[in-house]
Amino acid sequence: RQRQMCIRDRTYSPTSFGDGSAILYGTVETEGGQVALTNRCGAVRFTLTDDADIPGLLRKIVLRSNAPEAPIAGEFAFDLTDGKLDPIAERGSNEVTLLLPDEGVTLDPATARDFYLTIPAGDYPQGFTITFVGDCGRTMECQWLRAAQGAEPGITVHAGRIVRFASMNFDAKRRITSEEDWNEFALAVNTSENDDWMEEWADRNGTVKLAADISATELTCITKEWTGTFDGDGHTITRTQAALPLFATVCGTIRNLTLAGKMTLSSLSVSGSVALASVLEGGTLENCINKMNIVHEGAMHAAMAGLVRSFKGGAIRKCVNEGDLTLIVDCSSDSYNAYAGGIAATIHDLSSKAEIEDCTNKGKISIRTDMGSDNNNGLNFAGFGGIAGWLADGDADRFARFSHCTNSGTIIYEHGSSAKAPSKTLCCGGILGLGAPATSTSAISNPLTSTCYYAEFDTCSNEGAILNGGISASSSGAPLSKIYSGGIAGAVFGLPDKHSLIRNCINTGSVQPHEGKYSRAAFSGVCAGLIGLGGY
Repeated sequence: RQRQMCIRDRTYSPTSFGDGSAILYGTVETEGGQVALTNRCGAVRFTLTDDADIPGLLRKIVLRSNAPEAPIAGEFAFDLTDGKLDPIAERGSNEVTLLLPDEGVTLDPATARDFYLTIPAGDYPQGFTITFVGDCGRTMECQWLRAAQGAEPGITVHAGRIVRFASMNFDAKRRITSEEDWNEFALAVNTSENDDWMEEWADRNGTVKLAADISATELTCITKEWTGTFDGDGHTITRTQAALPLFATVCGTIRNLTLAGKMTLSSLSVSGSVALASVLEGGTLENCINKMNIVHEGAMHAAMAGLVRSFKGGAIRKCVNEGDLTLIVDCSSDSYNAYAGGIAATIHDLSSKAEIEDCTNKGKISIRTDMGSDNNNGLNFAGFGGIAGWLADGDADRFARFSHCTNSGTIIYEHGSSAKAPSKTLCCGGILGLGAPATSTSAISNPLTSTCYYAEFDTCSNEGAILNGGISASSSGAPLSKIYSGGIAGAVFGLPDKHSLIRNCINTGSVQPHEGKYSRAAFSGVCAGLIGLGGY
C-alpha cells in the first residue's frame, strides 16, 4: 500500500523539535499487537552566536538541498510496507523553512543557540545551502558540502539521528529588498569614506545582493565611483521615470541584473541617455539585461545606449539590450554629434582592453533629426550600431574586441532636410557604427596619413535591417564626406602596422539607404554586406 504525504515548513520551538518534525513508521502482524515506531526523518542542527555589540535578531532559517534530485520538502509517496519515502516528480521542493516567531529570535553573544530542522533521511550528494535571515534584510549564507574534512562531497542524513553543522557567528549583511533599501544603500555609498558602507551591505566576499524585484518612479543613483561587486541575483529594477543611469562610473562588477521602465529626456545629459552606467572603466558587466525604453529629444550632442555611455576598458559579457532607443536631435540652429549603441554608445580613452563578448541587441535603435524644417543642418558626425556606436581608440595593446556578438534590432536614421546637410560622415552598422577618428574637417581621416584604431570582430552576426537615411553635402566622389552602412560595421579603419581583424562574421540583414523624406544616396551613400568603408 501507498499513500501520499506532504512535508512542509517547520515551526520553531525553543526547547524541542517543532510540530510535525517526526514522521514515524511501524508495522504489526496481528490485531492488538504492539507497534515499534521508527523515524523516517533525520535532523540537522545549526548553532549560532552573535558577537556584535548589539546582538542580531533572527527572522528565518532556510535550508536548501543543492541537488535537484534530492528534495527535502513537498509531496512524497509513503510506502506502508517498508516505510520508504519517495519524492513525487515535480511536486518536490529543494527548500524548507524554519518559521520563527513574529518577534524573531534574539541571538546571544555569550550563549550558543541551537536550531533544528528535520528532513527525510537519505543521501544529499551536493550538500546544502543554509540561509539565515535577520532584521532589516540582513542575510548570511553558508555552504555545507561535505560530511567530514577530506570526505567526498555529499551529506548523509540517517533516520532518527542528528547531523551537526559547525557552530557559526551570525555575521550577516543587509540585502536590498525594497525601494527604501536601495535608497539607503545608494546614500551610504555616495556619502561614505573609505568604503565604510561595506560593513553593513557587503558580504564576506565584498558582494552586495539584490534580494527582490524593485519598482519605483525613480531611485537614488550611485554617483560615487563603484568599485565593489553588485549582484542582482536575477532580479529586476524598474524605474518608470528614470533621469540618470543607475551608476555613474563603474570600476568594479555588476552582474545578474535586469533593468526595466522608461527614461524620457529633453535636455543635454552629461551622463548620457543610458540605463545602467555612465562610464565603465576597468570594470565588468556580466549577465545584465536592459529592457528600459529610452527617448531623448532636444538640441544637443547626444550619446545613447542600453547599458554604458562611455566604455573605457574592461569587460561586458553575456549582456542584452531589449529596450528601444529613440534619439531625436533638433539641428535647426547648429549641427551636433550623436552616437548610439545597444550595449555601449562610445568606446574611447581606453585604459585597458575593451572586451565585449556574447552580447546581443534586440531593441530598435531609431535616430532622426528635426523633420519639420528645411533649415536642418543635420548631424555633424555620428555613429550608430547594434552593439556600439563609435570606436575612438585602439592600438596593439589596448583595443576593442567584439566576440560572438549579435544584433537583430532594426537600426534606422532619418534626416529631415533637403536644403542643408553636413559634409561629414554618418555611419550605421549591425555591430559597430563607426571605427575611425574625427577631425575638424572630416569624420574619417585618410588612413595613409593618419593614425586610426585597431579592433577585432570575431564570430559576430547581424540579422537586423540597417536603414541609413543620412545625406551628405558632398556632390563628388570624395571619400571623406559620405554615408556608410554595413551589416557588421559602417566604417572600420585599422593601423598600418596592425590591421583590424574581422573573421567568421555573418550578415543576413538588409543594408540600404533608407527611403525617408529625403535621400542623396545616389552619390553619397555606400552600403555593403559587412563593411561600408574599410582601411587596413
